Amino acid sequence: MDGPLLIFHSGNDRLIPHGKKHGDSFMECAVGEKELRFYPDGEHVCANYLDEVIPYTIEWLIKQLGS
Repeated sequence: MDGPLLIFHSGNDRLIPHGKKHGDSFMECAVGEKELRFYPDGEHVCANYLDEVIPYTIEWLIKQLGS
């Protein structure tokens, strides 16, 4: 993958276990600007951190689209 990439992964996700391992493997394959935000006690889709994830994602998208 070539292009900006933002990944959120959770450590307490019951649907996708080993979130950090999956996130790290995505990061290894990605080329270009990339960022992994990992929440060790996060639930699936970081549902218990949406108050952080959504504003961060919006700011990240604004930054990317403004470039």
